Amino acid sequence: LARDEARAEARAEALAEARAEARAEARAEARAEAQLEAMATAVSEALTVRFGHVPPEVAEGVAAVTDADRLRELLRRAVVTDSVEQFAEALPQPALP
Repeated sequence: LARDEARAEARAEALAEARAEARAEARAEARAEAQLEAMATAVSEALTVRFGHVPPEVAEGVAAVTDADRLRELLRRAVVTDSVEQFAEALPQPALP
């Protein structure tokens, strides 16, 4: 009987640990996603401040980028580029028709 209780307790502890790890992973993923969204917003805002209007295709192209380093590069480009069209050329796929 004591052995069964010990097993049940060990299973409960393992389950609690697995749940805690899953929650921590979910929080980390949510933070990373929020950071990417904030970076994409910063890129679009920089383009809006510089050029007054960002075509939806360009905003969508920026939002589709899922690499933080790439978004940092796009932010730098947004503040030095000569036009939205020139900026769009740096996106992974053509963002303007």
